[in-house]
Amino acid sequence: QKILFARTFKGISQTLHFLNYNAACSRIMSDNAKANINSITIRYWPSTLTAAFADKNLSEVDCDSLVDICISTFTMPDLVVFLECDYNERIHRIALRNSPIFDDKSIERAERYTYYSNKIMDKLGDTVHKINTTDKSREDDENIVRVLINQKAFNDRIG
Repeated sequence: QKILFARTFKGISQTLHFLNYNAACSRIMSDNAKANINSITIRYWPSTLTAAFADKNLSEVDCDSLVDICISTFTMPDLVVFLECDYNERIHRIALRNSPIFDDKSIERAERYTYYSNKIMDKLGDTVHKINTTDKSREDDENIVRVLINQKAFNDRIG
């Protein structure tokens, strides 16, 4: 419900509401970790702040500050899967979704999104696995993500 609520806002207000949603996700992940339960989140704070930068809701300096705050206060994932595709494929997928939620289709936004997501992923280091999905089906993407999750779980078990 928090994510649907956040989508009703624009600009900095939307970013702050998404960060509130991300904080709730962080608390759930922390509680689950204490109970030895795995969590999967979609659109966690890296996505929120990348979109805020790409949409020009926040400056790079402000986003950088918030990234540092998120890293120090939110539960950090053990595995980050970053799906990317080329611009033309992105535009094609947006059209297929026919979503009522507006997606800025400009090349400028796409470039800003790629720039800032790479910056965050660099900060997150070895936990990040980038997958270029341009020439892959949704099923291929899902299988790759399953393999990464299973590899992570296996590596955790063998220590």
